Amino acid sequence: MEKNKSKPPTIKDLNRIHGIIKTKLTNIQKFAQTCSTIDDQRKILISAQQKLNSVKVMKEEFETLFKQYLDIEEDEKSSKKSDEDMLELLEERDEIEVSLKCLFSNAMIMKSKSLKTEVITIQI
Repeated sequence: MEKNKSKPPTIKDLNRIHGIIKTKLTNIQKFAQTCSTIDDQRKILISAQQKLNSVKVMKEEFETLFKQYLDIEEDEKSSKKSDEDMLELLEERDEIEVSLKCLFSNAMIMKSKSLKTEVITIQI
């Protein structure tokens, strides 16, 4: 019996995965940009933590995707465009991770200040 071997992904397959990851990143970036409209700091904290976890998972997805891109035959690639697109997407992911960490940190500070104000109000 012959084992069912899965064939290696094609450049089309990898580009499709690339597009899915880019869409996820764009959605997270939109969240980070519109977070200032959310008044409840708890919602920001919870959402930012969830998004940050997603970005960390995407880092592993990027590494796998990048390795698969490197395995693709040069003639199948459209010159260096694939490599440049991957590097650009990795940079974007890193920037979003930093902005989410800042957002999370700021929300923690605001929540902390809010709790201190509540304690002072209760004591008075």
